[in-house]
Amino acid sequence: MGKFDWSQIVFPIQLNMNNLLKTKAFVFIITTFFSLQVKGQVTDNKGIVVLKNKKSITEILASKEFKGKVVYGDMWGANCRPCLEELKNYTPALKERYANNDNLVFLYVSINFNKKVLGKWKELIASQKMTGYHLSFENLEDYSVIFNQVVGSKDNEVVIPRYFIADRLGNIVVRNAKRPSDTTQLYSQIDSVMATKPQK
Repeated sequence: MGKFDWSQIVFPIQLNMNNLLKTKAFVFIITTFFSLQVKGQVTDNKGIVVLKNKKSITEILASKEFKGKVVYGDMWGANCRPCLEELKNYTPALKERYANNDNLVFLYVSINFNKKVLGKWKELIASQKMTGYHLSFENLEDYSVIFNQVVGSKDNEVVIPRYFIADRLGNIVVRNAKRPSDTTQLYSQIDSVMATKPQK
């Protein structure tokens, strides 16, 4: 969302500023303005960062944001019920477990086919407080490229949710990681990668 153009608001000429401040119309306008700003700027939410799309998983994991970090990747979609079940019911416990560990970061790679789904995606990452890094792809072709790179082979049917774990050098070491709902099995996978000294 671009900067708000105050010239779009036309006030009644007969009202002076003091009277204007007391009107319900003015309060409504201000409330609506700030509401739109919040909904349009998901990156303003603390800990939520939307990255620019990149063409390969290698390029994504090589970003400065992930340097020296273990990455838990979540490939999902705003219209995917199993994805949302994991995010709403199980991901909070996962994040709570590693809340004080700066060596683990979360990467969410979403497929959003149209403006309606894109809007739902924006609302979800804010309302669910999905702290971490986000990438949104708006066509299946580009998303499939990333998905196939995660799987490690070509021409796979895109099935989400799909999870992966990358080491501190940006290498995917667990291509089909456990879901957040798998709790102890997933924790074991993450802990194992964090405890392993990566080989250059």
